[in-house]
Amino acid sequence: METRKIQLCQGEKYSFKLKGRGSAGYSWQHTIEGTPDSVEILIKTLSPKVKKTEDKMPPPTYNVDQLFTLIAKRKGHVKIHLLNHQSWEPKKEPLEELMLLVDIKE
Repeated sequence: METRKIQLCQGEKYSFKLKGRGSAGYSWQHTIEGTPDSVEILIKTLSPKVKKTEDKMPPPTYNVDQLFTLIAKRKGHVKIHLLNHQSWEPKKEPLEELMLLVDIKE
């Protein structure tokens, strides 16, 4: 599991892209520990860059990435755990994991 340490001041933003694997049934889920009201999380689904096939039709499957943006609201510390997994198999190991350790200063 990858761990990122992030330091922000109130009002600052931190954005990062996570690869989508929706065509295989995977989705990103997150949990927050610490002072959750110190950070706002915005999740935006990005428009796919899909190449059309020779018959000008989109491919039968493709993946859509997501853009996560953290907005520092007030002083605090949070741990955000992101999992990329299939929701119907909660006991199965996630495909990907990311831990964000966020420190927000005034």
